Amino acid sequence: MDRDYLKWYPWNPYTFWSDSRIDELSLEEMAVYRSLLDHMWMHPACKLPDIDKHNTRRTRTPTAKEYRRIKESLLDAGLLIIEGDMLISPDLLKIKERSDKAYKFGPKKDKTGA
Repeated sequence: MDRDYLKWYPWNPYTFWSDSRIDELSLEEMAVYRSLLDHMWMHPACKLPDIDKHNTRRTRTPTAKEYRRIKESLLDAGLLIIEGDMLISPDLLKIKERSDKAYKFGPKKDKTGA
């Protein structure tokens, strides 16, 4: 499905901050996580290739070693998973599925095209 229809994703601060896994993250871990979520959303499948060199740059993490440490922390927390060679946020995939359904079954134009 073409993702041009929705250039943003629903962001609910209450849902984010009430997740106990977020409470355990450092500020840098949270920043990397949010950056990965944004980059995942920009890809049609809502997944990123698990390439540390690229994701280090995407997340503005100073070194690949530091990025790998943070990624492991996010994996351990269950905020991210790796399937094959793709990095995935299960929570973001749920948001994508709801957004895709809302778009597919959303308001239809009337006969006037409005």
